[in-house]
Amino acid sequence: MGVSRRSLFGAGAGALAAPALLSGCGSSASGRKELVFWQFYAPTPVGGSPDVVKQSQWFTRMVNDWNAQHETKIRLEYVTVLGNPKLATAFAAGEGPDIFLLSPGDFARYYNGGVLAELTPYMEPAAVKDFFAPNMATRTADGKVYGLPMEIEPLAMFYSEPAMESAHLAESDLPRTWDQLLDFGDKLKTRKAPPIMLPNQQGYYQNFTWYPFLWQTGADAVTHGHSGFDSSGARAALKLWQDCIQTGIARAPPRYPTATRSPASAAGTPRCRSAASGRCRRSSTASRSTGTA
Repeated sequence: MGVSRRSLFGAGAGALAAPALLSGCGSSASGRKELVFWQFYAPTPVGGSPDVVKQSQWFTRMVNDWNAQHETKIRLEYVTVLGNPKLATAFAAGEGPDIFLLSPGDFARYYNGGVLAELTPYMEPAAVKDFFAPNMATRTADGKVYGLPMEIEPLAMFYSEPAMESAHLAESDLPRTWDQLLDFGDKLKTRKAPPIMLPNQQGYYQNFTWYPFLWQTGADAVTHGHSGFDSSGARAALKLWQDCIQTGIARAPPRYPTATRSPASAAGTPRCRSAASGRCRRSSTASRSTGTA
């Protein structure tokens, strides 16, 4: 007997040895011999970087292991980014994928559209609790689970040792406050490029990167069920980014909207060592989850 789209998440998440399989389509798929999985990991597009190729190989191997042990197979289909219009269009036409990746910010759209399968009946309570509660909160409705986190990683700022040396700055000069960050950037403005790189293109990644600055003020995007953006903390966090741009220590955004990913780093990246080595001391500020809704 084939594995349905819903039961896949109960038996399949562990069998695939993955942190999670994000969202499943809500309609029944009993008896199906193949489930289509839309994601941006595999197969790797031609010309991908070595790191991307390795990631794709891991993802493909994981799915191949599942397919070797189950009658119902998973077929990987590569899509470029989260929030790809192709996903919404496919569901509107009744041709959406069985499994797919989704930004948490899009959860309400697909939940209200009735395309998400409830995963609660197929998960042990201990398995649900194994995830960080704040991450699960963006994937539940009325206490029921409709998606699982896929990517959760620390968001940190890095600095370039050559840039520091050229500006006669030492590790003791690394900023610990917002005012110090602005002063730090000003001292590095002799470089040809803006010294502090912030995501300046509109899109979900810019939101993810800005949220930690919001949280540093004690504010949040949602407070007691209402928007938290009309707050002193939100205004202060927005003004910090505005100050970075207006003072020339961060690049101004383009004049057209887009939604591509760009790294958050400080003063470039040449020879920048990892935080684990103790040489990049800017502390991790938040977890970014690009899991499902």
